[in-house]
Amino acid sequence: MAIFLSEKQVQEGWQVVKFGEIARNISERVNPSETNLDVYVGLEHLDPQSLRISRRGVPSDVKGQKLRVRPGQIIFGKRRAYQKKLAVADFDGICSAHAMVLEAVPGKIIPELLPFFMQSDMFMDRAVAISEGSLSPTIKWKTLAIQEFPLPPIERQKEILEVLEKVEESELKIDNILNSAFKLMNSSMRYLFNPQKDWRTTKLHEVGDIVTGKTPPKKDSSNWNGTYLWATAEDFNGKYINDTKLKLTTKRPMRNDAKEGEEKDPIEQALGYLERIRQGKVKTSAGRPIPHSDSIPGFCYVICDITPSIQNRCKIHDAILTSDGLGYFFYNKSYGTYVEVVSFDRLVNSAKEIEHSLIN
Repeated sequence: MAIFLSEKQVQEGWQVVKFGEIARNISERVNPSETNLDVYVGLEHLDPQSLRISRRGVPSDVKGQKLRVRPGQIIFGKRRAYQKKLAVADFDGICSAHAMVLEAVPGKIIPELLPFFMQSDMFMDRAVAISEGSLSPTIKWKTLAIQEFPLPPIERQKEILEVLEKVEESELKIDNILNSAFKLMNSSMRYLFNPQKDWRTTKLHEVGDIVTGKTPPKKDSSNWNGTYLWATAEDFNGKYINDTKLKLTTKRPMRNDAKEGEEKDPIEQALGYLERIRQGKVKTSAGRPIPHSDSIPGFCYVICDITPSIQNRCKIHDAILTSDGLGYFFYNKSYGTYVEVVSFDRLVNSAKEIEHSLIN
């Protein structure tokens, strides 16, 4: 893919670089049964879009050759790159062979900026695009190394890094506060729900609804290999589920079966949900009623592929086509709400424009 710099970027000192010019792949193999190292990190220990590693295992957990990793090096999940698993090692140990261990090449990029650079949509979109294979798409270093990207001059990199490090610092503080609040909540629950003599035993269905569902057909590959966790009995290995072997997509791409009725029309789904909120049938995530729900204003946004059946539903709702042809909008008098139907392409384009404006 050819990369072109604007005249302004050229004047400011931007340059087009191959990824192999700013990062090197460290492929030092280690046999877990023969190492004295005591930390192992697999892809299951990495959280999507987080540079921090909050979980880890030990070498005895795994078999087969793994990769040596040192503090400061980047662990990048080369398998299923769409999961966006990327983190900076803060330990001396080994990691999954389904990852790449990378480190910055000083000179053209500030080493501390490289992990943030790799987190960008620009990099991740390219990583997904060059992945090979259908069931477990994987990136080859030789292919990644020759990919070209625009890179700002060192002085601009320092400015960008300063902002990103402050954001990362704020996120860490928020995480620490949430963890403290979570510990306090657990402690309070243990105290409050300690069985008393006058308590009675009741059945679960008497105090709540039991909701069941169906497993999406595994023969339909469009349902799987997404980013949403799908928990099965195999994933219950402890108190919490941090990752799952199977992952779902949100919807089948280019789904073309929209028709009348809330079950099949996403516009009616949005309007129906708004109506249930106003009727007081919907509660907050904490199980509390929504204040003044009967008069709550409504703005409904439907994100989907603009397929022929969706176009037909938009016409039935008397929606107006947007100027770019990537969506529809209308005002529903009966519900007193504005409705906008946005295509996935338009959403992605808008996100890229925002990212581009921030970088440039």
